[in-house]
Amino acid sequence: MHNKKGQITRRSLLKGAGVLGAASVVAAGTPALFGCSSQQGDVHQQPLSVSNNDIISIMDSFTETDQNPPHMANTASYNLPAGTILLPAEGSWCAALIQGEAANPLIKAGIFSLASGNLAPLVDKPISAGTSVVIQDARASDEVYGWLEVDTSTSVWTLYGATLTNGTLTSEPTKLFSADAQWEAPSFVASGTAIIFQTLPTTDGSQAKEHSRAYLWRPGMAEPKVVLESAGRFACAPGVSEGQVIFVPRAEPSQETHYALSAYALSDDCATNTITLVLPSPIKPSGATMVAGRLAYTIEAAYSSSGVLGKLGTFMQVDPGNQNTTQGFYYINREPYTAPAGTSNILVSKNRASYLVCILSEKTFGNLYAINRAADYGEYPLRLGSTNDFATYASVKDPATGRPVQVTVRVFSYQ
Repeated sequence: MHNKKGQITRRSLLKGAGVLGAASVVAAGTPALFGCSSQQGDVHQQPLSVSNNDIISIMDSFTETDQNPPHMANTASYNLPAGTILLPAEGSWCAALIQGEAANPLIKAGIFSLASGNLAPLVDKPISAGTSVVIQDARASDEVYGWLEVDTSTSVWTLYGATLTNGTLTSEPTKLFSADAQWEAPSFVASGTAIIFQTLPTTDGSQAKEHSRAYLWRPGMAEPKVVLESAGRFACAPGVSEGQVIFVPRAEPSQETHYALSAYALSDDCATNTITLVLPSPIKPSGATMVAGRLAYTIEAAYSSSGVLGKLGTFMQVDPGNQNTTQGFYYINREPYTAPAGTSNILVSKNRASYLVCILSEKTFGNLYAINRAADYGEYPLRLGSTNDFATYASVKDPATGRPVQVTVRVFSYQ
C-alpha cells in the first residue's frame, strides 16, 4: 500500500497484499528467519520448447455453443450485505471480509457457508496491539482458518492461524509470522489442515537481495516450517488443488530469468515434488494451479520473445503429469483475471466481466455471464483448480441509484 497516513480506505486495504514498512522479520517462536534450514527451490531441468503445432487454441479450434453456461446449472443463490468480500476455497467454507458497523473495526474476518448461505464473523477485531491495526486478508479450508493483520501507521503485518470446525474457530489464535516494511505482506492459502504462505522482500528495501521462502503450518506445530526457497521472487501467489500446492519460484539462477511451475504434495508437507515445468524466459505467470492433474497458468502481459507460451491468456497442459519439454497446451487468448478452475472435461476461465466455459471432449465453449447489474468486473470466482462445483460472488447495484446494495453468491453444479 502506498497510501499516505490518513488516506487509508477500505478499498485500498482489500485490493490485496501491498508493500509494507519498518525493520525485522520474525517467525513466531523461531530464531531469525535467515538461520532456518530450507528446501532449495533451484530447478535444473530444461525450459519448455513448444511450437504452434503443440497449441490447441480454444477460441480458434472449438465451436461456440448457444448454451450459456454449457454443462453447468445454478443450484443455489444467496444475498449478503453490501461490502462483503469472499475469498476462494476448496471446501464448504469460504473466508469472508465483513464490513464493520463503524470505522473501528473497519473490517471483520468471517466465514461463509456455500452449503447454507450463512455468513458469520469469526474475528470481530484485530488481536495485534495498536489502534491503527486492521484485518486485511483471510483464507479458509474446512479445517483451518488464517487471517492477516496490518498496522496502517507502522506497516508491520502479522499472520495468524487457528483450527476451524463446522465454521467455528476451535483453538486460540497462533501467530505464524510477523514482519515489517522490508517484506511484502504474504500471499497465503489454506488446504486441509495446512496454511501455506510466501514471504518476499520488497524490491526497494534493505532486504531486496534476500531469498523468498514458502512456509507451511499446521495446528500443533511449534513454528511454521520452510518448505521451499527461491533465489529470486516467487512469480505469483501459491495455489492449492488435488492435495497439492503449486508454487512458481525462480528456476536455477542464470543470466536469464526462468520461472518454474512446481507442484508439491501436501500429504508429506511438500517433501515430494510431483511435477515441475520450467517456462521459457522471461515469462512470469500471474497465477497457477492444477486442473485434473494438468498444470495451468495465466499471463497478464504478452512476452513477444518467449514464443507461443508467452502470449497473454490462460494455458493448461493437454496431458496430465507430462514433464516433457515438448508437449501440448490448451490456450485461451482472453485477458485472464485469475487461475482457472474445472474438471477433467470442463475448463472455466475468468476474464473481465464473464467466464469462458470450455467443454474439452466436445470441443465447444460457452459463457457464464455475470448477474444483472453486477459492479466493476462482474462476478469473482470462489473456486480455483480442480473442483466438484463452481461458485461466484458479485456486488450488485441498485437500478435507480447505481450504488451497490447487496452481494450475490451463485453456486453451480457441473453437468
